[in-house]
Amino acid sequence: MKDTQKKIFLLGYYGFGNWGDELSLQSIINDLEIISKDTPYSFLYSVLNQDNRFFPRSFSNLSVIIRKKIITVLKEITKSDYVVVGGGSLLQDSTSFRSLIYYSFLLWWAQIFHRPLIFYRCGLGPFHKVLSQKLVAFILKRVKLFIARDHESAELAKRLGGYSNRIKIGIDPVVTNYKNILTITQAKPTVSFFVRNCSRPYEEKLIDSLKYLQARIQERIEIVAFHYNYDYKIASRIANQIGCQWKYFQSIEEIPLYFHQLAAVFTMRLHPAILSAMMDVPWFALNIDPKIESFANWWEKKNLVAWQDLSQETFFRLFEQRDNIFKKNNELMKQLKRLDDQSRIWLREFFDQKNHFY
Repeated sequence: MKDTQKKIFLLGYYGFGNWGDELSLQSIINDLEIISKDTPYSFLYSVLNQDNRFFPRSFSNLSVIIRKKIITVLKEITKSDYVVVGGGSLLQDSTSFRSLIYYSFLLWWAQIFHRPLIFYRCGLGPFHKVLSQKLVAFILKRVKLFIARDHESAELAKRLGGYSNRIKIGIDPVVTNYKNILTITQAKPTVSFFVRNCSRPYEEKLIDSLKYLQARIQERIEIVAFHYNYDYKIASRIANQIGCQWKYFQSIEEIPLYFHQLAAVFTMRLHPAILSAMMDVPWFALNIDPKIESFANWWEKKNLVAWQDLSQETFFRLFEQRDNIFKKNNELMKQLKRLDDQSRIWLREFFDQKNHFY
C-alpha cells in the first residue's frame, strides 16, 4: 500500500476521437504508472474529456471530467496536486483562438491556486496573434517543467519566456505506447493512406498519385480516417474515386494489429507516422504540418513531399525507394527510445523534488 496519493489533473484534447490524442493520453498515464511503481506514492487521475466512448477504461484509478461542466472542471483543478498538459499542441491558435482562450483560462486558474503546471511531451504553437503569444508567455513563465516533444517547440517556449532550465527536449508520448512491441513476421498486403481535409485541387492530385500507385503495386490500397469526425468525408470520397476500401478505428486495441500488416504508410497526420516508425513500417508524408516536418528530420526529410512537388508518379517512386530511405530505421528507433526513457527520468526527478509549489 502506498503511503501517499497524488491527484493529477490531465489536460489535453481528449475525447474528440482523434486517435493521436487518445494514444497520447494512454501513453502519459502509462508513464506515470511506471514512475509510481518506484516511488512511495500513487496517482489518482482526473481527465478533461469530451466523450466517454474514448475513455481509457483499463485504468481503475481514473475519473472523467466532462469539459462542458466548467464549474466541475474548476473544482477538480483546485483539488488536484498537479496539472499535467499532455501530448499534442494544446496551446496554439492555428485551429481556434477560442480554444486557446479556454485552455489558457484553465491553466491560469491552476496558477491562482498554486497548482504546479507540467507540460509533458507537448508541442507548442503555432501562434498567429500577438495576443496569443502574450497569453502563452504569461503561462510559460510559471510552468514548473516543460518537456517538449520536439526541438522547435522547446525553442518557441524559450523565446516566449519560459525558463531554460525548466525546458527539456523529449519525444512524442506515442513512442512509449509501442516501443516494446515486437514486429510480427507475416504477410503485409496493405498500403494505407491516412488523410485529412484539403482543397479539391489538392485532393485531385492525391487521387491521381494514388491511382498511379495502385496500378503498379501488388498490395491493396486502403484509405484511413484517423480522426473520424474530420476525416471520414474526404476518406470516403477518395476511396470511391480510386475504387478501394476506407476505414476508421473503433478502439485503441485495433491500431497496433492494423499497423502490423502494412507494407507502407502515406500520411497527412503526425501520429500514423510515429506509429509506423516504431513498428518498422516505411512511412511517407505530405509536408503540410510543421510537426510532421520536425519528426521527418530523423530521416533527413527524404520521406516528405511538398504539394508543389506532388506528381502522378510521386507515391510510386517513394514506395520503390522505401528500403533505401529506411535502411537506418533500427538505429533511429533506438534513439527515439532513449529520448522516451529520458522524458520519464525528467518527470520522475521532478516528482522527487520536495518543493513544487509557488
